Amino acid sequence: MKKYCVVFAALAAALVVPPVLAQTNQPPTVSIVNPRDGATFIAPANILFLASVHDPDGSAAAASIELFEGTNKIGDAQLTDPGPPHDAAFLFYWTNVPPGRYDVTAKVTDDQGATATSAHAHITVVTNPPLPIVTIVATDPVASEVSILTVIDPGIFTITRASGTNAAPARNRQTPAEESLLDISPILDEVGPDLVAWSAFLRF
Repeated sequence: MKKYCVVFAALAAALVVPPVLAQTNQPPTVSIVNPRDGATFIAPANILFLASVHDPDGSAAAASIELFEGTNKIGDAQLTDPGPPHDAAFLFYWTNVPPGRYDVTAKVTDDQGATATSAHAHITVVTNPPLPIVTIVATDPVASEVSILTVIDPGIFTITRASGTNAAPARNRQTPAEESLLDISPILDEVGPDLVAWSAFLRF
């Protein structure tokens, strides 16, 4: 009797599966829009904080915002404007703030736990507002009296106010005496939020 040896060859096809890369959550960013850095308030102050959030790969409206003065938490901001998918605005009222200097930051945490901190906003709360400083400079101090034969040659002065005020700037203000008037020029130069300059001339 003949014997036979049968060999079966099994072929296995190798299936290569590329590795799945884990998605990286990009951290959000936050900035304090209001108040501006260096702002001053009168005690007891009620200060509105407005924070702007941007999340490049998530919903900014789903983030949470915490406000800190130094290392002390002063509150949580509330969503006020969902905006586009990656941007949102949050607000917080800090009430009855006593006099002092404060260093405030906003911390954002997105819906996946990534965090970021804003730049510092330095604010000051004072008992009384600082008094404005008014400076008068004779830009053209040489003047001549008005007569029939002479040309009007008024003396020109520049009046500058530094620091804030709760009164509106005067325009075309005149003294009661018609003979000697200090006329404020209609052109008001807004040098900055706390610095205003007027051009004026003295008429004899």
